[in-house]
Amino acid sequence: MSASPPALDQDSKGTSNITKICQNGDVILAVGPKEKIRVASDFLKHISPVFKAMLDGPMSEGEALRNKPPDSPIIISLPEDSPVAMIRLLRILYGANDFDPTFEAFYDVIILADKYAMTERLKHFGFGWVRVYPLDKEVIDDYYRGCWEKLVTSYILNDNTAFFHVSSCLSNSAGVLVDWATELPNEVLGLRLALAIGEICANNLVNKERQRMRLCLDRFKTVKGSFLDKGEGCEFEHYHRRLWDDSW
Repeated sequence: MSASPPALDQDSKGTSNITKICQNGDVILAVGPKEKIRVASDFLKHISPVFKAMLDGPMSEGEALRNKPPDSPIIISLPEDSPVAMIRLLRILYGANDFDPTFEAFYDVIILADKYAMTERLKHFGFGWVRVYPLDKEVIDDYYRGCWEKLVTSYILNDNTAFFHVSSCLSNSAGVLVDWATELPNEVLGLRLALAIGEICANNLVNKERQRMRLCLDRFKTVKGSFLDKGEGCEFEHYHRRLWDDSW
């Protein structure tokens, strides 16, 4: 990440195509090879501790912002980021986005949100993204695939409640979890999730009372043994009981 010298917004002269999140923003994000996004520095600082440190501190971006001429936005170069994911993320947090993302598109958004420490803010928009609906047996493969995607999403959003309930839905999955796991960009995470669900399935097979186990996100992140045991100091004690299958 770097800031170039203050530059004029050429959009009004028709010489450059700039996506405007904020009409009169004082920052232009140069994302990827050629995308430019105009946004307000106050908005960036409000939604991201990373941008706040960058723009309020002694870094070059902050110096450029404080010393820029009036009506001349600074340019912050983010060449390694996805332009599409950045536009979607900023529009979601600005309240101006109504797209219904595919899992692949949303995965890119939440990974970018994690990079800039926006995950907690994004979580408030994400209830519908991790909500599990009743099983439709006519589309059972799609149902379990959707549950898998929501398990990954709830992990990245650090949503323990959603992670807990979605893991239960996958405990009877007939899906090929290893195949789904290896499709994730973060293959290690995918394989750990598949192992944890596999432990739930094995537990349910030998549990004569037919009670269903679920995963605690806190335990999953710190596990050194069983994924189902309660970890030392875990705040979510009730997540480790054997619970009857109930609706969420």
